[in-house]
Amino acid sequence: MDYDMNNKKELVVSQVHNYGTCRVYPMCNTSKTLASIAGATTLTGDNIKLIKQLGYTFRVVSEGI
Repeated sequence: MDYDMNNKKELVVSQVHNYGTCRVYPMCNTSKTLASIAGATTLTGDNIKLIKQLGYTFRVVSEGI
């Protein structure tokens, strides 16, 4: 699992906005596994809501060019 210094579960994701649609892509192994369990390559708003209920937090990172 992914933990920060406070023993809090944190998932690393990337947000991409295309044509008015926001997509959340998993970046760490745990977030990729959770997306796979959901049967998707991205995390939906409903997925994120349920994952937060499990005690996870999200950290959005941007990839450089």
